[in-house]
Amino acid sequence: MRRLQAREARRNTAHDDPIESSDSSPTSAKEHRLRTLLVEDDDVDAKLIRLQAQSIRGFKLIIERVATSAEAEDRLLSGDYDLCIFDFWLGSESTLPLIEKLGGREGKMPIIILTGLTAPCIRELGFNAGAVSYLGKDHLASATLEDAIATALETRAVEKSFGRMMPPRNGFPEMSGRRWKLRCVICSSR
Repeated sequence: MRRLQAREARRNTAHDDPIESSDSSPTSAKEHRLRTLLVEDDDVDAKLIRLQAQSIRGFKLIIERVATSAEAEDRLLSGDYDLCIFDFWLGSESTLPLIEKLGGREGKMPIIILTGLTAPCIRELGFNAGAVSYLGKDHLASATLEDAIATALETRAVEKSFGRMMPPRNGFPEMSGRRWKLRCVICSSR
């Protein structure tokens, strides 16, 4: 019960501009409209994320999708987004350098890492690059997507209220450049 109340409180404070939901049912009194950039190269995964996003209560995602890091960078420079969801791997390249280039945790919007890889070091690498939440493709459902979004928005709100970024969740020092690549190689060889 407390967990449900905490989730409801996060929803009510996560975004400054609540709007009325288009759904007239009594259970969805308010939704938060979030302009979201989805960086995903797999068409099936992108469709699944859009499908799951339609079932989220409390958030209305307006999703724009790109398939490459270059397209993502162009969109982010020209657009104003509330949230980004980055697939960890786009073909043969990782999105971690792009996350770092965008300012990571100190950037304009919170970033959620999305991946089908289950090694714990992948989550660590994402957080160290600047992501504020993580979503595994193997557990992708509307509830997990909603939790990842709520966590990202809540973390960003807390960081803004304290005027500084929170330390990485895993206790590792910040990694950038070649160090994250080395760590990824070490983790994937285990």
